[in-house]
Amino acid sequence: MLQRFIDRMKQPAYRKLFGVMLASKLLGVTVLLAAMWAMRWYFATPAMADEAAAAPPAYVNPMNTMWTVMAAFLVFFMQAGFMMLEAGFSRTRETINVLLEGLAHLYEAAPLQARTVPCPAAVLEDRARSWLQAIAR
Repeated sequence: MLQRFIDRMKQPAYRKLFGVMLASKLLGVTVLLAAMWAMRWYFATPAMADEAAAAPPAYVNPMNTMWTVMAAFLVFFMQAGFMMLEAGFSRTRETINVLLEGLAHLYEAAPLQARTVPCPAAVLEDRARSWLQAIAR
C-alpha cells in the first residue's frame, strides 16, 4: 500500500490530486475550529442570573418518576407491538427469528431502563443479578 502511494506520488496528476484533497481537508478542519471558536466567543457571556429558583414542592419528584415509568412501559409495549407487526409481515419460517430479535432488543434495553427507575427496578435488578450468578455457577 505504501509502495503504491509512492508510485502514485511520482505522477504529477496524482500529486496535484493529493495536494488538493489534503488542502481541502485542512481547510475544512480550520473552518470547523474557527466556527467553534466563534460560537464560544459569541455564547460565552455571563448569565447575569438574579437568584436561585425556589425548591419545587414535595410531590413534583414522585410525579416525574411516575411519568418516566409510565412512558417506559408504553415504549416496552410499543416494542412488543412492532415485534408482532414485523412477525406478521415475515414468512412463517422467519417468525421465530423475528420474535427472538425483538426479545433480544428487550433484553438489551431492560438494564438501561432498570437504571432510570428508582427502587422497584433496583430490587428486580438485584434479583436478576443473583439469578444470573446462580445460573453461571
